[in-house]
Amino acid sequence: MNHSLCPWISNLTDCCLVICKLHIAARAFNPEILIANCFPLMITISYHISRTVFETLHCSNMEQDRLVGRGNLHRRGGGGGAPRQRGGLQRSVGRRQRTIISNEVRAIIVDHMVNRGFTMAEAARLVQPNLQRSTVSSIIRTFHQENRINRRQPGGGRPRVLTDQQELAVEEMVRARNDIRLSEIKQAIENSNDTFANVPSISLPTMSRLLKKHQVSMKQIYLVPFERNNVRVKQLRSEYIQRVMELDAAVNHHTYIFVDEAGFNLAKTTCRGRNLIGQRATIQVPGQRGGNISMCAAISEDGVVGCTPVLGSYNTEHLIVVFFK
Repeated sequence: MNHSLCPWISNLTDCCLVICKLHIAARAFNPEILIANCFPLMITISYHISRTVFETLHCSNMEQDRLVGRGNLHRRGGGGGAPRQRGGLQRSVGRRQRTIISNEVRAIIVDHMVNRGFTMAEAARLVQPNLQRSTVSSIIRTFHQENRINRRQPGGGRPRVLTDQQELAVEEMVRARNDIRLSEIKQAIENSNDTFANVPSISLPTMSRLLKKHQVSMKQIYLVPFERNNVRVKQLRSEYIQRVMELDAAVNHHTYIFVDEAGFNLAKTTCRGRNLIGQRATIQVPGQRGGNISMCAAISEDGVVGCTPVLGSYNTEHLIVVFFK
């Protein structure tokens, strides 16, 4: 029998006596006896019910905690013990971390052991609190076998293929020629006898990672006519600016009219689209491209002065007809 029911058993005699009194009072129609015995009975029953529920829940929680601590409580997806994580059991929370000993402490330990004749335990206690004897043994063993006191520098893996200066030289190649290919950069590095003399070969993925490291990305080529920035065109721009400044400084007010033309085709569409993977992105276009249309427009400080589209391209004759008609 559950021990939580003991309060009921210990008060069973009192409850029976109260019930008998109530039965007698009811038969004798004595209200005073009914009131005097009914309320204490209700209070007693409520108290024992609350106490029983509390003790039952408390014992159940204690039993569950005990089973979890022992690893006997079965969970969904596996047995008891520590909760599982991705890749295996949970690592121990109280695992001691690796102690990093500085080079100065290592030198003191070697001096105590080699020159002063201290034992490993004595050297560990004198140099640093909570220093393990195995750590002192490892330091002394490294000193005797490798004649080294300082910590080994972290490393591992393959060494760098290019130095910082060589990486900057590769970046300058891309800056000088934006349309250069990775294969061309690879060939230039392998054929170089001065800057890249110590690099016999280099792979294309290495070149790609190097350019990404220096924030060099692949992008669309923007076509710039080479005549745009030659010496003659720059001189003409300078003369134009000087002329505009002279007109602005003049007494008479001048109105500037800016004229430009642009050509387009009605069959021109976007070059990119979207569709499901494995299916082409298609649109309906005319079978014949048709002729080009040129639009010439003029604007001033007051807004658009005029615009005239023509079929074909604009030339001097067309401009004279548009602006002097």
